Amino acid sequence: MNAPASPVPLPATFDAFAQGSPVSVMARGTVERFLNPELLDKWFKENAVGQYTRQVFFSTLVHLTANVVIGSRKSVRAAYRATPEQMGGSLVAVYQKLQKIDPATSAALVRYASEEAAATIREFHGEPKPLLAGYHAKVLDGSHFGSTQKKIKELRGLKAGPLPGEALLVLDPVLRLPLNVFPCEDAYTQERALLPDVLPTVKPKDVWIADRNFCTRDFLAGIAAKEAFFVIRQHGNLPTWDVTELEPAGEGPTGKIFEQQVAVPQEDGTVEIYRRILVKVDVLTRDGDDHMAILTNLPEDVDAVRIASLYDDRWTIETVFQELEAHLRSEIDTLGYPKAAIFGFCVALVCYIVMAVLKGALEAVHGPGTILNLSNYFLADEIECTERGMMIAIPDRHWKVFRKLTQAEFALVILALARAVDMRRLQKAPTRPRKKQPERLDQPASSHVSTARILALRRGQ
Repeated sequence: MNAPASPVPLPATFDAFAQGSPVSVMARGTVERFLNPELLDKWFKENAVGQYTRQVFFSTLVHLTANVVIGSRKSVRAAYRATPEQMGGSLVAVYQKLQKIDPATSAALVRYASEEAAATIREFHGEPKPLLAGYHAKVLDGSHFGSTQKKIKELRGLKAGPLPGEALLVLDPVLRLPLNVFPCEDAYTQERALLPDVLPTVKPKDVWIADRNFCTRDFLAGIAAKEAFFVIRQHGNLPTWDVTELEPAGEGPTGKIFEQQVAVPQEDGTVEIYRRILVKVDVLTRDGDDHMAILTNLPEDVDAVRIASLYDDRWTIETVFQELEAHLRSEIDTLGYPKAAIFGFCVALVCYIVMAVLKGALEAVHGPGTILNLSNYFLADEIECTERGMMIAIPDRHWKVFRKLTQAEFALVILALARAVDMRRLQKAPTRPRKKQPERLDQPASSHVSTARILALRRGQ
């Protein structure tokens, strides 16, 4: 999509950065649009669960934590000390507030940011083509948070690493956005125990794609009862019996595909009949399996090869976490209290959503091929390196222009900035075949060598 020039030009204050680092202006403008203090504090007042604002505003916590996530500050303490006069309270008050943010509020922040981002991306591209015509695909996955530092008094004497929680994440594989998050403070809770919280969010015509850890008869039946559908790998403990024989159904990129009907008994004595798609893989899975069984209730007009492809190509939370961990601080290890850790994780997801808006704009202007080669590292580095200087040169009051734009005007401004981005600076380095590493020589007499002497040997000296 080649949008016309923006009818709402930015003030001259932005010119230097709009030309020198337009992607940084895009990022800060999107944050101002979605997460400006007035909007956030109003949103918090309407959505907070059993909380209130006294000294430290919710918007302050979001921006403090976001500064740590994107790397412009190394810690919450460093972010606080940068502008203590704007914090509205002491550092102790900030930490106390972080420790008490309800996980439901943190999760609602992700949903809000995702809805805003989805509306903006649709302005860039129009309504996106669905993964499966007539259905809305959603990917469900989960992960435990990494261990934190032992700053909490009760943890200091422990050898084991303290885990502050876990979360299930719902992803939109078309918009490539986190849609919803279901956090849990107890890291030892089985992920399946969170599925009853997921079921109320299922909508008709959804297609839920998930790994076998989420294959329970209650979850499958619950999705079907909502007039929705699933493509979920079968767990070995799920009780089933064959209704029909396996029949060849085609061949996919990973192996031959077969199909049959199976029965799944329910606790109330009833039986559900599902399709089972069996993929006999050419290469063993990482778990050493030579086949993969997928259960689905999609109608027969969606063929088995397409269903296997949906599962095989699913966009998982692993992809999100790889990008979060590599280029953003998704887990702030200094936040040991579970509620604070969950809040930090959700703010990281919000930052990821902002990055998705930037990618959507760059794709709309420069084409999808350019985005495939986009380096998330260089993108994050560009924003991080420019952020501090830009915020000194362009004070907060000037960014309010982004709040006043309509949705369509905002999209055109972001697209105009995206057009000025030199994509060559953000491209991945070309990949080359790895050279075979030589065998390492043992040096029993010493644990180290002189590099200068080794190089002298190369020169024949």
